Amino acid sequence: MNNNKHLDFAIFGDVFYGIIRNYNYFCNFYLPNIVKKMNKHNIYYMEIRTKLGSCVDETGKNIPIISELEELYKYKKYFSIIVQSSKCKKDSCKFFEEIIKLTKNTKFFEFIKGYDLVGDENKCLNLKFYYENLKKLQDVYKINYYMHAGEDINGQNSLINMDYAIKLNCIRIGHGIYSFDNLKLLNEIKEKKIYLEICPLSNKILFNYSLNKKNIIENYEIITIGSDDDNKFKTNLSSDNLYLYNSGIDLNIIKKLLLNSAKFNPYFDIAKFNTDYEKFLKIFD
Repeated sequence: MNNNKHLDFAIFGDVFYGIIRNYNYFCNFYLPNIVKKMNKHNIYYMEIRTKLGSCVDETGKNIPIISELEELYKYKKYFSIIVQSSKCKKDSCKFFEEIIKLTKNTKFFEFIKGYDLVGDENKCLNLKFYYENLKKLQDVYKINYYMHAGEDINGQNSLINMDYAIKLNCIRIGHGIYSFDNLKLLNEIKEKKIYLEICPLSNKILFNYSLNKKNIIENYEIITIGSDDDNKFKTNLSSDNLYLYNSGIDLNIIKKLLLNSAKFNPYFDIAKFNTDYEKFLKIFD
């Protein structure tokens, strides 16, 4: 792992975060422009991972979380929310519980698709630390998890994080590339029908993890392809799919991977998918 790249991204992220947490900018520019770009590029649906409660007004005063959700909910046709917190914060489960109780009897409860803990696997706490509280929240409130885990193939916590993400019956696991070298984990993931969100270029840049096409071909039924850290690395989803293609993954497999992702869209339309897939193929010309 190149720690300098993590530091660079942290600095970039802090600057970006400082801009979008301005509530007026967030509501009047950021969200409408996301939708505009989605329409331009035939992107129908996104899951926004966000830490709610970060927006402030012009005086620096925090905006109520319900107000923030209200703005996001205006675009429910385009977005759903995955609430994030950090593995480096011991009170992350308490934060999740506050969000759950705040939204439990509102339209926002279903709008929030699930919950996720993120953070450098080598520097933060692992999922074992949070497991009992996470499981209790899951059992009581019937919520879903989309945990980041197994991103660092050399990290000591990767095995622990993968193990507990599986125990939590995550819908998807962010990255999870560690499991490709652990048959026990991979079999458990397949048995529970958990998806892995593979981000090929991000994994290569941050962790020098070169894609093994055998891993993709043999496990395509549990893989979705994502594009991570786009602004930092000047990449997009087309870049990641081109990388797959240039690594020897044929277009039939790439189409199946795209279908895996598309089916998480509640408005999924197979006819529309097939039409737009033909347009998508032009990037390989």
